[in-house]
Amino acid sequence: MKLPKVMLGSSPFIGAGQFGVKAFEYYWRFYQHPENIAEIAVHCWRLGVKAVQLLACEPLTKGILMAEKRIGEKFQVVGTLDLDDPLEALKLYDDLEIVGLAFHASTSDLLDKELLTRLRDYIKRRIGCPIGAATHAPLRFLSWLEEAELELDFVMVPFNVRGIFMDDKPEELVKLLREVGVKAVAKKVLAAGKLKPKEALEYVASFRDVVEGVALGITSKEEAEETMPLALKLFECR
Repeated sequence: MKLPKVMLGSSPFIGAGQFGVKAFEYYWRFYQHPENIAEIAVHCWRLGVKAVQLLACEPLTKGILMAEKRIGEKFQVVGTLDLDDPLEALKLYDDLEIVGLAFHASTSDLLDKELLTRLRDYIKRRIGCPIGAATHAPLRFLSWLEEAELELDFVMVPFNVRGIFMDDKPEELVKLLREVGVKAVAKKVLAAGKLKPKEALEYVASFRDVVEGVALGITSKEEAEETMPLALKLFECR
């Protein structure tokens, strides 16, 4: 399995709750105006980031398709399928280059082996890409995953030096990832803007034996320029 090392994340584009008072601003700026998503994506592409972690939402996929039209090339996309109708959500990715799919945390964190197995097998048959699971509670989910003996290609987990938005200390997550033997895509690396990029990225990159890549939410060209070249360097993409 090989996933992109550095991806543009999409949590800011839906105004996710971890952004606090800025969440509504981000929702209005990006979710309601996909052209602004396209602008950020094009800028990240020009900095060398050729992959996106993309939630299955029509304004987000529209924004990435707009960006691809402008640059004349395709992003690699790791999709995240929501709980409401994950199979229907697959249709939103029809025009994108899917290189991996993860169940949204609202599905994964149900800890329903039968449901996840059925979805995994269906997607494998239909698309054949690596299948993973996002989680809001990595220690809880990974402990269950080991007991359930459910085979996944990767997990998408909150992981940062201060343990923000995590359910235990980061060193405990690293230990469990090694025990379970599953690769991780790290999200919430910058803790919704609470951490400086250099400190945050250097910490996560020091665990390359378990961290396959990072998904980084970006809300401006300035943030992209501060964050993405460093991530590409640390994850040896340049």
